[in-house]
Amino acid sequence: MRGEKVDNIPLGLGEGLQKMTQTEPSAKDRLKAAELLGKYYSIFTDKTQIEGAQVVIVDDIPR
Repeated sequence: MRGEKVDNIPLGLGEGLQKMTQTEPSAKDRLKAAELLGKYYSIFTDKTQIEGAQVVIVDDIPR
């Protein structure tokens, strides 16, 4: 998503010859990566979910 990695893309030179070139990911690919990470970590949801048992505070310690 940050563009730190480069992609190896083959270039066709004709008659089956290929050369590899390195390019940065496109803006479209980087945006899709950000969207998928946001969905995975539930960043885009408005509702909150509270799971677990209720906490009960008992004041029964002798002084």
